[in-house]
Amino acid sequence: MVWFQPQDNPGLRDRLDPGFWDPRYEQLFADCACEVRPLGDFIVHLTYGPIVTAREPPLDPRGVTLLHQGQIAPAGVDPTEARRIVPHCDWDLPRCRVRRGDVLFPRSGEGSLLKHRAALFSDDYPAVVGSFVDLIRVADVQPVYVLLFLKSKYGRLQIQRLCNGVGTPNVSFAEIRELQMPLLPPDSRRRLVADYQPVHRAHEQAVSRKAALLAEGLPANEARRHPEVRRLFARSAEALDVLVSGMEAAVRGEDQTE
Repeated sequence: MVWFQPQDNPGLRDRLDPGFWDPRYEQLFADCACEVRPLGDFIVHLTYGPIVTAREPPLDPRGVTLLHQGQIAPAGVDPTEARRIVPHCDWDLPRCRVRRGDVLFPRSGEGSLLKHRAALFSDDYPAVVGSFVDLIRVADVQPVYVLLFLKSKYGRLQIQRLCNGVGTPNVSFAEIRELQMPLLPPDSRRRLVADYQPVHRAHEQAVSRKAALLAEGLPANEARRHPEVRRLFARSAEALDVLVSGMEAAVRGEDQTE
């Protein structure tokens, strides 16, 4: 099975950038042993945060957490350095409010988009996405599975191929919806969701330790570089990498029970 051809999509026929036509992209799904569906078939809400220029958001230490690209850690959301804003201000639009199970996807930049940052929002505190973070809400497929897809080679290479822009690489809503997602059988997806829990716990340990250091008065840049914090975040990232590798193997039809 190969990925859809550019001639099947009018928006892709006129791409002139040579990298888009790299032959490796055409064979991305050559080893895929399962059904492939557009991610857009499952998206029920897709948006990014409001773009408000020339002024700063009004702050409230007990307010709504504003999640920018810097809050998307390798294996989850890290709100420890996020600003809290006044509820219902111009930065807190209802369409941008985050719910448990939303996938947060930085939509531009070499340090975020091209490093394949994405995270699952697994908490209940009031939060809203910033202008450079896409909120992806899905139905009929597990959000964890969508996250693993975006982190896998099947998601990464498509994003790498599609991203465009002058100066700052970005990807559009239409291109996100067009991403072709290998869809494993329901039982396989449920196993991956269950296996994600240790990843989440490891990430939460890292966030909790960093938050404790900040509460003790350690400057943010030192808390970020603290050896224990770095070790815990690295452990959560490694656990997620292992899970993504397992997802890719399952897509290839390899038996993970051996």
